[in-house]
Amino acid sequence: MPVAKAKLVIAESVQSHGLYIALDTTTKKVKVVSDNCERWLGLVPEAVLGRTLDSLFSKRCAKTIEDCFTRPGDPRAASPLGVVIPARTHLGPLQAILHRTSELLVVEVEPSSGIAAALFHNYHLRLRWTVEEMEQTTNIKRLCAKVVTEIREMTNFDRVVVYRFDPEWNGEIIAEARAEELTSILGLHYGAADIPAKVRDHCSVHWLRFIADRDDVPSKLVSDDPSLRLARSRFDLSNAALRSVSPIHFDYLRNIGAVAAMTVSLLQGGQLWGLIVCHHHSPHFVPYEVRLACESLGQILSWQIASKEHSQRNANRESAARALSEVLAIASNDQNFVDALTASPQPFLDLVQADGAAIHFRGETRIFGRTPTANEVDELINWLRAEHAGETFVTDRLMMHYPRAAQFGKVGSGVIAANLNPGEKDYIVWFRTENAHAIRWAGDPLESVVDDAGFPAARASFMPYTERIRHKSLPWLEWQVDHARRLVFLLMGSILERADEMRLLNQELRESSQAKDEFLAMVSHELKTPLTSIMGWIQLMKAGLLSARESANAIARMEKSAEAQLRIIDDLLDVSRVISGKMRLQTLIIDPEIALRDAIASVQPAILSKGVNLLTTTQALAGPISADPVRLQQIFWNLLSNASKFTPRGGRIEVRLERISSHVVLTVSDTGVGIPEELLPHVFERFRQGSSSLARTHQGLGLGLAITKQLVDLHGGALEASSRGEGHGSTFIVRFPLSPVRMENATTGLSECGHSLVEAEDDVTRTEGCLKETVEGLRVLLVEDEEASLEVLRTVLGKYDVKVTAAQSAREALDTARKGDFDVIVSDIGMPEMNGFDFLTELRSQTEGKTATTPAIALSAHASESDRMRAFRVGFQAHIHKPVNIEHLLSVLGEVAHARPASFVL
Repeated sequence: MPVAKAKLVIAESVQSHGLYIALDTTTKKVKVVSDNCERWLGLVPEAVLGRTLDSLFSKRCAKTIEDCFTRPGDPRAASPLGVVIPARTHLGPLQAILHRTSELLVVEVEPSSGIAAALFHNYHLRLRWTVEEMEQTTNIKRLCAKVVTEIREMTNFDRVVVYRFDPEWNGEIIAEARAEELTSILGLHYGAADIPAKVRDHCSVHWLRFIADRDDVPSKLVSDDPSLRLARSRFDLSNAALRSVSPIHFDYLRNIGAVAAMTVSLLQGGQLWGLIVCHHHSPHFVPYEVRLACESLGQILSWQIASKEHSQRNANRESAARALSEVLAIASNDQNFVDALTASPQPFLDLVQADGAAIHFRGETRIFGRTPTANEVDELINWLRAEHAGETFVTDRLMMHYPRAAQFGKVGSGVIAANLNPGEKDYIVWFRTENAHAIRWAGDPLESVVDDAGFPAARASFMPYTERIRHKSLPWLEWQVDHARRLVFLLMGSILERADEMRLLNQELRESSQAKDEFLAMVSHELKTPLTSIMGWIQLMKAGLLSARESANAIARMEKSAEAQLRIIDDLLDVSRVISGKMRLQTLIIDPEIALRDAIASVQPAILSKGVNLLTTTQALAGPISADPVRLQQIFWNLLSNASKFTPRGGRIEVRLERISSHVVLTVSDTGVGIPEELLPHVFERFRQGSSSLARTHQGLGLGLAITKQLVDLHGGALEASSRGEGHGSTFIVRFPLSPVRMENATTGLSECGHSLVEAEDDVTRTEGCLKETVEGLRVLLVEDEEASLEVLRTVLGKYDVKVTAAQSAREALDTARKGDFDVIVSDIGMPEMNGFDFLTELRSQTEGKTATTPAIALSAHASESDRMRAFRVGFQAHIHKPVNIEHLLSVLGEVAHARPASFVL
């Protein structure tokens, strides 16, 4: 059964710390109840069956629950709900968790923290700060260590660890937070049998599992419906928060001394990567709100791990690709490629990160690096031809397949071997040396974990067991094997048809060179076109050939041309970040409808001016999702802008935002030019358009969809394109995983830190009179090392009666600030000798009184989130991106000058 459809069903019971009620979907009457209902309801099971909720709970609670089941979507999104049982008010505050099965509506009642809103707010703030710290951490083990520390502080479990699976499903503890009196288990390994396949399948579908008390007596489920009698029909408890677990798991907890437990899954591409495991040595109830926050943190950690592993894989693949190009260049410089590679072996080894290699070609064996002897290599190749002919042989334990490797195990424990010429003895073999080490196991992993009858059982002994690993190398990674195969494939072609291969290679180089020239010409054209407009208008204005009205029009056109250049530069910078693996997300729990609304507002004037009909459909409460709000809006804007660009006058663009299963889905379809069948597979590749020539119909570098695809991937989403061909329009569908955390007031992320940092967005507009009124008479210290920029800013501020004192270096500004009295400091960041960050830090530390608390605005050509956050930390109240929008500068200047001092962060 596929993992995506796997279900764990426990037919007979649930944990007794809560009440389980299941209603008929049609009659809304109780069909199943847990046998502990007398404690919760004051009624025996037989008296509960057949009743409606309003006879058990308060009428208001019953109505709220029924409304949640009636509305479209998953009722779990509304959980938890506070509930009142009139007859049992002495039980204290209670809450209900809702979900559906294929046959029933399920209500699970648990004790409530009593301060749900405050708890949620507190844990959400902790979550935000933890995510910010996670963004700054590149090492996965350190990342996991931050998370387990945070979860332990939130839940008060005695021990919290991250348990990572290896390819054989053995586990390793890679991060740990624990009570001081406990012995550390960091670095311990556990056998695959400790977490059976069925449990792993369940964890791949459901994020969290919680056990409050190992010694709890489970509550049996009771039904008077013959079709649901549990003795005859297994009952689906897959999504039940109270679901019990198998006796084997209880035995396992008992054997390790744990009484309460919680696990949060860590998934990569739907597959189980690891688990966050929490244990406590006494009964321990964790409120649902806290469990929800931990589940969200586990999801975010999964995405962070995926992003960082994706970036590392990309960097490794690019490094190997460069090595492959270098190897091919070396091999092509000599008629005998073996001589060429032997003379320059390092790139050949770097290609797969090998310690040594051997090439047997036309009866001669060449070895370089750390390898067995030539004779030992010949014997190995004879064995390969006999046992593995025609295949690429890969292993990190050669001795298991080839016992004679014991003679050279220290230098040849791992190999990648490939036949260069089918039917011949021509081979390339890469070697890795022995990686001798010890593994500390919690119990002998080879020990049988079964009971006397031969059935699976819980491991009883966790006595430390040390395994000495010999004759094993570091494992070969998938990308290393891929590049080895690719090189061998290219060399096989060279050997069999060298002349034809060279012709094809030269053709590829010519095409690559032509593509590069066309792209450079395209960039030149796209940048010079608006620049030509700017220069032309400047020359007309200098010559005095324009009237006042024409000059105003000229300025507006120059501004539009400059904005077009900025968009091109931003696209190129985004591509650079993607290629280098430096693209980072600043994720929040947000409502995607807000980002979509802002994106539509940005492109709607252009769409309407073309006479294109825009139809928008959004599903209420489709979110929330975990996303970078700025990048999410960029995704939406790119898709809408792309549809607008390729849809002719009189056409139609349809936008639909909805929740489908566990995803938020945006569909953008148009009646435009469509996508040719041959171009469709390449639509998300960089620099690809229908035509790359200067005569192409549409402007742009062909980067928008490529950037959009990368951003969607980094969010853990999926983007796909479809079209019925030219002239039949196109459809783009983007899917984002739904966040398990619901926010009452979803944010757009304008302030992640909860402080008064003013972010530089162009949506702040005011009338000229209002702007002048707010800044008139302000005393401003302006720090800018570029003379042209300094002069422009000083002149503009002077037009609004701002009293400007200028400084062209940080040192000069420090002297001026100590002597003068200023209302606001406006400082560039990128200055020689001393940058703006260091300038403000020194100013704050060395001065007293008003100067030490003078509000400051940072000007920077760097738009990264790390620069914005650094500006906030050193004491700036605002961060404005260059080139500066004058209206926005004046607006922010007025805001920070008149803000209350208590709002400043010094």
